[in-house]
Amino acid sequence: MLACFKGTISAKVNSLQQQLQRTDIIPQPNNQQQVQKLNNLESQAWLYEGILERLGADPSANHEKIARTLEALEYKRSEILQELEPRRPRNYRVLAEIQDSIRTFLASQAEKDYEQLQKIVTNLVLFTRSRQPSQIIISEVIKKLATEIAYNTNQISPYRLRLA
Repeated sequence: MLACFKGTISAKVNSLQQQLQRTDIIPQPNNQQQVQKLNNLESQAWLYEGILERLGADPSANHEKIARTLEALEYKRSEILQELEPRRPRNYRVLAEIQDSIRTFLASQAEKDYEQLQKIVTNLVLFTRSRQPSQIIISEVIKKLATEIAYNTNQISPYRLRLA
């Protein structure tokens, strides 16, 4: 709140999101306290993404830097969710499904298409990051992309599918 009044909100958000990105996610299946910590981290990532998207609406903002930061936050959030989802209590999963359903219902076709494309790209990045760098990885990524495109053909408009 203080940063809002001082006009330093972007600097504060930048500092907090960098701190979030430096947080290591270490799987601890038997630690129930980690579920609460992961929930908090996921909520923080969601909040920072929303703030950065709104800051990006300013024409004088550095859109390239904001886009890179948003991308890094989205990957961190995906990493957190990958660890969190199987361990979330049932009521959280039900609420998340309701929220996703409402968001999908209210979204335009373009938003739905871009969200599907974003999921494909995010999954490819997570797939690539989990492997050792090599020449074989490029062919594996291309095969996985072709599989994802084929799987999502009916869910994405042909125009936007062409982008993929």
